[in-house]
Amino acid sequence: PNVDSSSAGPVYLSRNGQYLFISAVDNDVTFGAQGRVYVYEKSGGVWTEKQILDSPNPAAGERFGYNITTSNNGAHVLIGTGQHKFHYFQLITGSWVHQQTIEDHEAGPASFGQSLDISSDGTVALVGNSTFNSSIGKAYIFTNTGGSPQWTLTQEIDPPNPKANGKFGGSFVLSPDGTHAVIGQPDSTTPGGRAHAFANVGGSPMWSETQEITPSVVQTNQVFGRGRMVMSSDGNTIIVAAAWKTSTGSPTATFVGAGYVFTYSGGVWTEQQILEPSDGELFGFGIAGDQSAK
Repeated sequence: PNVDSSSAGPVYLSRNGQYLFISAVDNDVTFGAQGRVYVYEKSGGVWTEKQILDSPNPAAGERFGYNITTSNNGAHVLIGTGQHKFHYFQLITGSWVHQQTIEDHEAGPASFGQSLDISSDGTVALVGNSTFNSSIGKAYIFTNTGGSPQWTLTQEIDPPNPKANGKFGGSFVLSPDGTHAVIGQPDSTTPGGRAHAFANVGGSPMWSETQEITPSVVQTNQVFGRGRMVMSSDGNTIIVAAAWKTSTGSPTATFVGAGYVFTYSGGVWTEQQILEPSDGELFGFGIAGDQSAK
């Protein structure tokens, strides 16, 4: 692809390993920082460019491709932007076709659609809005009904303990079956951030908090819950980043970062291990994982 040298964005591999989505968020296609997504398909062990995805209504500074998530087979694709909206593409007879643009309905500065996750079957989506209301943050559950429009808002999720600059919803993970979620709230108060586990309990509201997850190490500015989270395919293991955590070695160093590993058993998330680098900084800001990991 022909892209600007400064246009790097997220790279996303479909869970079945067949399709690779590479974003160029600052690519000046027609307008400055319009953004573009390149799709590659693996066949016979070789990756080949299959399609280029553009915004249906491109604009300067849209940064199409800010975030990407797909269903297990890559047939349902959500693409975030830097302009408070995200787009839905569906694989139809071998090509991805734009089906819907979902825009922020909240007033004021917001980051709606910059954080996205989707269930394996493409029927449930979790959308973040971490800068909503003085960066208290909010998250939204959407359901793909297959109707018109296909994606409809099911529920808004507010942080159980709202905090200014808490940035709830900036980082999260949705379980592959779309019934559980863990949402970060990396505020700077003790213990240095937290995450909230939610589940679809089928009541009213459908989604309710089941647990507040906190790190065993208390550091005010470690921003636990900020950065990409990952979850195993069985939904029983997660890694939560704390990208500003001070190292525990001697001598200590600031902003080294860590990844906290939690496992789920008996309805409770329990910390199992802290992963720290031997050197470097901002460890854990981006995490990727094989969803077959246990």
